[in-house]
Amino acid sequence: MNLLRSIFQVLAGLVVLLVPFVLIYWVLQTLNLEPLEVLKNLLGSAFEPFLGVIRASTGNMTTVFQGLTVDFVPIIFCGLLLLLSVILTLISRFIGYVNSSLNYVSAKTQAHVSQRQREQEKKALEDIMMEKTAGYVVVRYNPHTTSSAYLISSGLSQDDIKEMFMDHFNKYNYHDARLQKESTENSYIIVFDDVPSTLIYCLALQENISKVNQELSKSGVKLHITSGIHCTSPLDDKETAIGITNKVCNLAAPGDITVSKLVKDIFEKDRAEHTLNFISRGVYDLGGEEVEIFTVKRF
Repeated sequence: MNLLRSIFQVLAGLVVLLVPFVLIYWVLQTLNLEPLEVLKNLLGSAFEPFLGVIRASTGNMTTVFQGLTVDFVPIIFCGLLLLLSVILTLISRFIGYVNSSLNYVSAKTQAHVSQRQREQEKKALEDIMMEKTAGYVVVRYNPHTTSSAYLISSGLSQDDIKEMFMDHFNKYNYHDARLQKESTENSYIIVFDDVPSTLIYCLALQENISKVNQELSKSGVKLHITSGIHCTSPLDDKETAIGITNKVCNLAAPGDITVSKLVKDIFEKDRAEHTLNFISRGVYDLGGEEVEIFTVKRF
């Protein structure tokens, strides 16, 4: 369409350029100057076929003025050329209008298709969210000796410190949350039937351990609680889910909470208003699946 429009624009310009040459031919024909006879004959060979057609339609259009024979047919030809140029310009603009209309319709159609695709993707994501209702949490308990270890005379033993941790660790009040037998001495695995509750639990644990660390400051020990959260369908293989959650936890710095993207999406959908900041750590291959991992911080 753009090429056709350009062709008509060029033709309109060329037609307008012929007008001065026709006028020159008209002047030479009227004055009949012998030195310019060659130029007049050259222009006449180009224009006379067209002028002859006009004369056949209009008849004799000459008059005598002060001894000069004036032929009005070239003037009529100039007018017809200008009219043709206007028609070609209008056709070019019409083609441009049609092209713009088609582009507008195409853009609207593409926007509609894109919107429909986004809606389908959103629905697909919501379907996945509805399916992934099993939340897996891995909590790692790591006591570290600090520079004030010489104050160990506070009387707290390692068992006392472990008991302080477990006291807060066991304070989850969510329905059907279960501590898994795959848990070890320093790595605990809990399965929730409500995905948002996994993050609420880890945040509460993190805050409570911060208070415990204040109590432990004189004992020369500091607890690092690192958590990883992942979610799957209850029908998915539990061992695979635990393995992925462990990998999510491996990506957390000491004292941090990391979650997979689906946990983030489900939490944000469930809690439209929250005070958490999800910081992307990048995309990782976890068990053959590309998963984006986020660190969770409070604002």
